[in-house]
Amino acid sequence: MLLRPGPTMQPNESDEKAVSLYRPPQATIAPLDTLGPLPPSWFRRLDKYIHANGLRAIDVFAAMDLNQNKRISLDELLDGLHQINFDVSDDDVADLGRWMASLDDDGVTFKEFTLALKLRASKTSPPKNQQQRSLSNGAKKLLAPS
Repeated sequence: MLLRPGPTMQPNESDEKAVSLYRPPQATIAPLDTLGPLPPSWFRRLDKYIHANGLRAIDVFAAMDLNQNKRISLDELLDGLHQINFDVSDDDVADLGRWMASLDDDGVTFKEFTLALKLRASKTSPPKNQQQRSLSNGAKKLLAPS
């Protein structure tokens, strides 16, 4: 089967002067605070505490996730904070409860946990020393039964 070229349109002067009817959509950028509620301000202190004790966020999260469903409930988070000897006041607990209720989830994922730490602090987790995904020595010491 032979293909024949279809009719071609020759450009003319009126095409060049025609106004385009295409209007690109207007992009709107929402400020950070309207994308979702910010985590409690004491997450900055928690991030510093994690770094000062040689822990990694993944180790702390894994230790707190008792049922291993990849989410930390409010109770698991509070228990985990007490296990690593991180003090939280009643006001801090209330702030945490309001923030977690606004997430519309069954708990905090690791991504949400680390994002909360980073939104409230500028430092990153210490680099991973080993290729395996196990608890760091600092986490093992803190979580060991006494």
